[in-house]
Amino acid sequence: MSELSSTIHLTIGTNYVSHWGFWEALREILQNAIDTKDYKVRQMESSGYVFIDSNGGKLDLSSLMLGETTKADQEDTIGKYGEGYKLALIVLCRMGYEVHVKNGVDHWSVTIGEHPQLGCNCLIVDVTKDVHPEEDWEKVTFVIGRVKSEDFEALNNKYIGDKMDIFDIKAESGGNYCFDYGSPKGVFVSGLWICDLDEKENYMYSYSFKPDRIKLDRDRGSVSDFELKWEATRLIVDSGDCDLLSDMCIKKAAEISNHVLPIHDKKTEDKVDDFFTAEYGSSSFAIREDYSEQRKVELTERAVKQGLTPVVVNPALHEMLPAKTKTLTGKPLTVDRKSSEILREYIKLNNKQLTSLGKKRLIEVCLIIEKRSQ
Repeated sequence: MSELSSTIHLTIGTNYVSHWGFWEALREILQNAIDTKDYKVRQMESSGYVFIDSNGGKLDLSSLMLGETTKADQEDTIGKYGEGYKLALIVLCRMGYEVHVKNGVDHWSVTIGEHPQLGCNCLIVDVTKDVHPEEDWEKVTFVIGRVKSEDFEALNNKYIGDKMDIFDIKAESGGNYCFDYGSPKGVFVSGLWICDLDEKENYMYSYSFKPDRIKLDRDRGSVSDFELKWEATRLIVDSGDCDLLSDMCIKKAAEISNHVLPIHDKKTEDKVDDFFTAEYGSSSFAIREDYSEQRKVELTERAVKQGLTPVVVNPALHEMLPAKTKTLTGKPLTVDRKSSEILREYIKLNNKQLTSLGKKRLIEVCLIIEKRSQ
């Protein structure tokens, strides 16, 4: 019979991340499994257990140190901070769940108890060597017991990684999905729920992105509005679904980016024009909603004098409409200088004020515009 090999006391307060519950803890363990790209989630509702298996190699004992991670520079992983599974263990134990880790051939029993030197409660990991079969030497299984029915419901609602086929997928590109998820709409990363989208906004669909598309905060509970709109637009464009993109622009879907020039080609432009004409009529004239009030009034007056019907549209739709829909007789509304030149000048003048991510996105837009104009 194997004997206890070592006991490790983690110096992390047991009330750390006090706002986390079962789902937040489970999400951290799931994300580590997903990052290995070879994993399985097993549920035994009758006995109250959840098993999360992964085949990415056993955990080093050093990984129990807060901040220790091998994924800090990997853009295709969700976890990067070296905190996730340790915090998950704390949360689960303090909430009264049974927690074990089958770590290769070794077994970790996880509890909360008193620190021998500090005299306060901490996370305790009892390590027993050579317990499990040798064929499991690269396998890690997190075992969570005393799981309640509402916990299983949260897991089934918020983890969709292997269930994409049950949804009405609207667009797909490279493992990123735009799909119908009911209400409220949500954002997922690698199938893990991150947050709901504001129901007051006109979001039409839910999204699941790969980790390199969306930057998450440490709590993984929100996404940047700018990033979401950029990536949603990019996903739909990359999917090649012109009808979907046109429809979303006409309906002013909140997720279609108004801050960057949408990527599009002549085929998309024609589709958008068809949708626009069907919605507003053949004599419609598009005016950007972010123009100054003075310019809107001026353009409206000129349009009416020429027998046109002015329609105020969002910048994304305006950019994708053909010139004939947004040009009046005489002076055209477009500028002479290339859009990419204007953007590059803007980046140069505002270099210190732009975030690295914002700068990266703007440079991407410049390259796209220059490629399209060749």
